[in-house]
Amino acid sequence: MKKIFRSFMAIALAAMTFTACEDVPEPYAWPEANNGGTEGTVAGNGTETEPLTVEQAIAKASAAGSWVTGYIVGANSGAPDYTFITDPTQITIASNIYIAATPTETDQSKCMPIQLPVGAVRTAINLADNKTVIGKQVTLYGDIDTYFSQPGLKNTSFVKIDDKEFGTKPSEGGEAPAVSAKNTIETALSVADMLKIIDALGEGETSADWYYVKGKIKSIKTAAADIAKYKNIDYFITDDGQNEVQIFRGKNLNNTDFTEAGQINVGDEVVVVGQPMKYKNANTGAIIPEIAQGNYIVKLTKGSGGENPTPTPVPTGEAKGDGTKANPYNAVKAAQIANALEAGAKTEEVYIAGKVSTITENYGTQFGNGTFKISDDGQAANEFLIFRALYLGNQKYTAGTLLKQGDDVVICGKIMKYANKSGDITLETSQGEAYLFSLNGKTEASGEGGQTPDPTPTPQTDVTKTIDGTTMTLVNTKVTASNNTVEVDFAAQNYTNAQEVTELTLPDGTKITFSKGEGSTTPKFYDGTKGIRLYAKNTLTITGTKAIAKVVIQLDTMNANGNEQLYATASGTSLTIVNDWTGTSGGTQFRPQKMTITFAQ
Repeated sequence: MKKIFRSFMAIALAAMTFTACEDVPEPYAWPEANNGGTEGTVAGNGTETEPLTVEQAIAKASAAGSWVTGYIVGANSGAPDYTFITDPTQITIASNIYIAATPTETDQSKCMPIQLPVGAVRTAINLADNKTVIGKQVTLYGDIDTYFSQPGLKNTSFVKIDDKEFGTKPSEGGEAPAVSAKNTIETALSVADMLKIIDALGEGETSADWYYVKGKIKSIKTAAADIAKYKNIDYFITDDGQNEVQIFRGKNLNNTDFTEAGQINVGDEVVVVGQPMKYKNANTGAIIPEIAQGNYIVKLTKGSGGENPTPTPVPTGEAKGDGTKANPYNAVKAAQIANALEAGAKTEEVYIAGKVSTITENYGTQFGNGTFKISDDGQAANEFLIFRALYLGNQKYTAGTLLKQGDDVVICGKIMKYANKSGDITLETSQGEAYLFSLNGKTEASGEGGQTPDPTPTPQTDVTKTIDGTTMTLVNTKVTASNNTVEVDFAAQNYTNAQEVTELTLPDGTKITFSKGEGSTTPKFYDGTKGIRLYAKNTLTITGTKAIAKVVIQLDTMNANGNEQLYATASGTSLTIVNDWTGTSGGTQFRPQKMTITFAQ
């Protein structure tokens, strides 16, 4: 039931009187006036000493690294209904709460959802396990971003409540964390020397050592909208314009967030510190030398700015075609049409034909699209960029023939003159508004791609699966949860990088067993992602002294939640997770970093 109280303030008195519904059951009575704060919080500027109010945070809508204060008023039920619940007795989800300007707010539009990642913050203030925090004032640190389709706080890492602190408090002044690197900023490796270190690694291996590497930014992969959302950037650095290393999900100076495009540009010189990795694309088998996630810039020297990532001037070969299906544009004509547009403008749907000349990102199941260039002769001159185009049949790639240089293709879609915030221009097809109409004469009618292969049906089990950002929750519906929990952090188990993992025994005797199952690759631990990687058809089994009621899993990224066919089964005192897939390899990896296991009553 919902708790409602009203406060009346006498004109001449400072005393406050509370009334409540008579049938409110204990121990869920509203806290009294000494609940850790007072109503009507003074407006702030987003710092720890002057946190934003809920109203300010909602108005801001997006901001990295912000302090926000308010009162806990409820939680969201999550899938499938996503209901806003204010009665603490009805709240069973631990991955989020809502805060508001007053402890009695029931209008969801005036409340702010708070993401609670696995860890100390969730343990301290989630309403599934802490009913008495309802109505209390909290001050939180995280990133203001869209959550449950409204402004919320994500990546919440710290909370203050009742004069107590939980989580990791952000460092003051934006200083970068100290790292133990094999060299110094002054002796930063060239890209050529870094490639030698990466070449010596095994496929998929991340070096346990950190290095400084320097180079000039050759290209930037991350779109402006994604920079603002995820606060990091994928880009490539080079020595000579040929050799290159990818900086994967890199952070800005002093390990701070990127907040918008234009903070680094093609042509800028950087020194980056991070861990070398020989990344292998699970879908295509391509090897990409990179600096793994967790890296950041330590030195930035702005270049001339505005080196154009596409050929300049515009391709000068013979322009052909009228853009129809019967007479498609060639690459030169498509580039000329795009160049004649205003910056940011698009055409109507047209057809473009050519031979694949350069493949940036082949088609794969992770994103379902491909990025490549075409030209008349399949050579890297007079090219036009096909950016994140869907597969045959205007559908996401799920199976079919991959591209290779020289393939004859026809693309259907809109072309545009893309401009980033620095004014750099790229002539390309519009992302998500173009697709591969034909590949070597085969079209959507050929039955290739776009059609999801018939998967092995996901078994119907009594364990439900919900995913909220980087948190997966598995609930065994056959049992009732107790307050008995155990947590595990895989990064704290003294595994070595790329170590195969088989079995782990927790202090309470709970065993976690990892198995290759019917797959082709054994589960491994990687330093770069601070967790375990389970591949196609790998399994993870938890066995305790009692039945397992719930498992909350912190994943390393939003794209690390395994295949859609991933399922869990419960039997006796065990719960098994299967990263099921249509084959024995490929698909999406399941990457747990931490787990909270709740046993049955």
